[in-house]
Order: sequence, then C-alpha cells, then structure tokens
Amino acid sequence: MSKSASSSSRRRLKYGAFATPDDLARYLARLTIGSPGISVLDPAYGAGALLKAALERLGQLGDRNPGSRLFGYDIRPWRILAPDRKAVEPFRRNLEKADFFSAQLRRESMVYDVILMNPPFIRHHKIPDSTTRRIRKAVDGSGELPLYSNMWAYFMLHSLSFLRKGGTLGAVLPWSVLYANFSIPVRKRLALSFGSIGATVVGKRPFADAEERAVVLVCSEFGTTAREIGICYSRDVPEDTPEYRKMSADVWLSRPLEPVLEQLASSSVVIREQIAATMKESQTAQAGKSRTLAARLLATARDALGFKRLGDFAKVSIGTVTGANDYFVLPKSELTTRGIPEGITRPILTSGRLLSDLWNLREINIDQRLLLLPEKKVPDGKMEAYVRLGRKRGINKRHHPQRRRTWYSIPEPSPPPAFMHYMTKEMPFMVMNPDGVLSTNSIHQVWFKNEVSKEQRKWIQVSALTSVFQVSAELAGRTYGGGVLKIEPSSASGLLVFDGNGARVPMEAYRKIGRLLAAGERAAAMKEANTAVAQVTKANAELMECYALCFGALRDMRLGLAD
Repeated sequence: MSKSASSSSRRRLKYGAFATPDDLARYLARLTIGSPGISVLDPAYGAGALLKAALERLGQLGDRNPGSRLFGYDIRPWRILAPDRKAVEPFRRNLEKADFFSAQLRRESMVYDVILMNPPFIRHHKIPDSTTRRIRKAVDGSGELPLYSNMWAYFMLHSLSFLRKGGTLGAVLPWSVLYANFSIPVRKRLALSFGSIGATVVGKRPFADAEERAVVLVCSEFGTTAREIGICYSRDVPEDTPEYRKMSADVWLSRPLEPVLEQLASSSVVIREQIAATMKESQTAQAGKSRTLAARLLATARDALGFKRLGDFAKVSIGTVTGANDYFVLPKSELTTRGIPEGITRPILTSGRLLSDLWNLREINIDQRLLLLPEKKVPDGKMEAYVRLGRKRGINKRHHPQRRRTWYSIPEPSPPPAFMHYMTKEMPFMVMNPDGVLSTNSIHQVWFKNEVSKEQRKWIQVSALTSVFQVSAELAGRTYGGGVLKIEPSSASGLLVFDGNGARVPMEAYRKIGRLLAAGERAAAMKEANTAVAQVTKANAELMECYALCFGALRDMRLGLAD
C-alpha cells in the first residue's frame, strides 16, 4: 500500500501494510507513466504515496490537470497528515474508502490506463477464512491460486479487471513473487496478459522496521501475450532506467531469479579475481583488501540470498561462570575418589574441542561434571571436607565465589538449546543440545527465540557451516596466538545465517554433514552445507565458490599460511 512513513508498526504487522518510500514510489511512477492525460488507480492507496508520485510525474510531462484523473480505493485508509494533506489535495476527492474486492465497486468502476500499487503483504494464515472465500469469489482466475496464497496475489489478479487494453500495471511486491509456489499462477497470468514484463529486484530492504524486501514489477501492453520478459538486480532503488536481463517465458515461470544470480555471479567473478590477486601481494596488503572484498560479498549474501543476522533468531551468551573451574568442575573419577554423589552434579562441556558434530552430546560421552552444592543445606561428611579444601585453597576469596550468597553454591544454570565455538583454530559451527548438557564460559550458548521453529533452527545450524557464515566469522572475530579465532557474544549476534525461507531441511544432507563433522572432514561438511543452502537460495556454483575462496584466503591469513 502507499503508506505514510509515520504510520504505526502495529498496523504494519496486522494488515501487512508497509510505507512506500518516496524513492521507490517515484521509480515506479517513472517506469509506468510515459505521457500526460492518462488515468491512474491505486487500489490500496493508504496515505497516497504512489498517487503523489504519479501527480509529480504527470506534472513533469506537462499535464495541466493531472489530479482529476488520479483515483484510489482503500478499505482502511491511513490518516493523511500535514504536509501530506496539501500534496494530495489535487486528487483527494477521488479517494474512496472502499473494498477493492466488492462486487459493487467492480460494477461501477471505470477502467484505467495505469494501475499502481503496493498491495498488502498479508500472509495466508493471517487472512480469515471468510475473507478468503469472499475474495476468491470476486476475483477472476482466483481458482488458479492455491488456498495458501498471500493477499498481494489476489490484488494482482483482480487489478486486471480494472485495466484498459494497452494499459500498464506497476506493483511493489515482496520477493515471494519470484520464488513462492503460489506465485506461479500469478506469473503465468501476467505472461498471458501483457506484452512486456520487467522486474527490478531491490536488494536493500526498503521498508522501515520490516524484513520484507521488494521487487518492482512493471507490466505493459495489456491484452497481448509476453514478447519480452526481463529482470535486473540493484542494491538500492535505481535512479536510471533499468537494464533488464532478458529471459524466456519458461525461465519466468520456473526460475525467474536465475538471471539475477547470473548477474551477481558475474560480479563475484571479478571479486574472485581480485581476491586471487591480493594473495600475490604482501600479507599486510592482503589483509585490508581481502576484508574489503569479503564485506562486499556479505552484502550480497544479505541482499540477494536472504541471509540474516544470527541475532535476529537467537541470543548468544557465554556459558556458566564458576570462578574456579579447577574446583567446581570435576571428572567422574574424582567424584568417586572424594565420595561426592553424582546426583548433585550436571554434565558440562569445558572445551570447544568437544563440539565435534551436529547433535551427539550424550551424557556418557562427557566426563566432566559441574558441582552444584545446595545453598541451604549445610554440607556434612565428605562434602564438608571438600568445602574446607576450597577455603584452604582460597576459592572462597576469588571474585565470582565472593559475589554469591554462599560461595560454594552455584545457582543451577539452564541448559541452552545449542552451543557454538567461542575460540577455534579451524571453523566455528553450531551443535544442538537435546540432552540438556551445560557448558563453561569457554563455549558460547545459543538461545533461540520462541518463535523460531525447529526447521528454522536446523537450517541455521546447516548455514553456520557454509562459507558465507565462515566469512562473516572471520570478519567479526579477533585473531590470537597461533591463529586462534575468538568471537565475542556481541560479535556472534552479527554472523550471517539462513533460516530456510520456509523450505524443509534435506535430512539426508543434514545427517551426512553430521557424519562428516564427526569424522573430522570439515571442508567436506562445508561443501555439503553450501550445496544444501544453494539449492534453496538458487545461488549458482560460481557464487558459492567465491565465498569459499574468500573464506580460504581470510583463514590462511589468520593462520599465517598466506604468502
């Protein structure tokens, strides 16, 4: 919808309404309006951002009374605030509070030369069943759409009933128009209805406080079948006319993102050659240049492949701080020797070297135990002797024990859902913790947000083994003696992961990755993870190879292996 940027985030979440930035509105108006004297409709006008851009564009083309031919419908119009009221005054009388899908509106409405829209991005599970039934009854061709279609798909199909033959449709849509299964009937209908179709994939997220990314779709010559279909990628909203990469109707229907990824791969070839060139320079020169090139690659991973910050899905924290691991963490054999009952201990990981595969953290494999002496019960017998030993060694005077109400009683910690390396010479990755094991502060604990599904968690775990994640880790971490990579919790939140974008995790590949890690074959595990993620993001081998090469260059410099 064409929304004012001042509208509340509550409305955005409930109605899928995102403010159309001025640069995006002007770009769409520039691509769709080529002559004065034409009529324009926005079927979900909101605060009139797209209609204001159309008014400005028509004025630039010499139209003396453009406002009289600008129209808008909205079932829930946004409050138009000053100075926007003055800007919409030329067409304000043409704005109606009306349901775009009402039968009466369709009977009484005229047809228009141009339709501009930023329709609601409401997901299907948030649309009431009664509303879905009513809309599907009103929209011609809605039977082609699956029941799980999002709201914008219905807007796209219904708009064709309001468009004059030879007219143009311009829409700001989510990226799902290019990859979701429910969008295939929409793309097919557009190819059968318009002579020309052009899509601009905008990498940078244009909407304030929203993760959605935008595709600017322009369909012209309504009433004929597609003779030309093109697509282009731009990180920001372009200022010039787009240079589309042409594609066949078959590619448009089955894999429309392919030309975009080819464009990115072409750029990655240049980056890859630059990385290779830096390897011939001094190590000092390599460090600066490689990190700059890596940052460019990570921007592509965020903008084009859908990678996001780990902090968007989870909180990363250090493990249990005992203040004296040599006293509070004991091997099972010492428990027996000292007569300490195992029932007041918990299994605990003490080194990142124990993180060896994706999930295998069974208690029987963990020898170290965290001593959890009760606070209120006075120790007796052999436990009393162990407390005396602690006092004799000065444990009670150390910083963390002194801060406790009872120096020898550590509050029982909760086990995290997953672990991740804090320090490693190899490559950090994530291990699930289904058995409730604890860890010391030498290992990161990963606490997923409640809304992150089990499927997303597995994807995040797989993506943490990709070269994209590893490049982000090399940039975020610090290098210590011997080339050890140390990643602080605050830095770990910024590492790039992929949540699957609704796809199912390929379990065969997931298990294979686990087996490879357990066998110490981390490079092979990374290759499998790259392949699994690439199949969902549609990234081609050229692009993924570039990330792998970049990671190798950064790692070699960290380990002092670069020439």
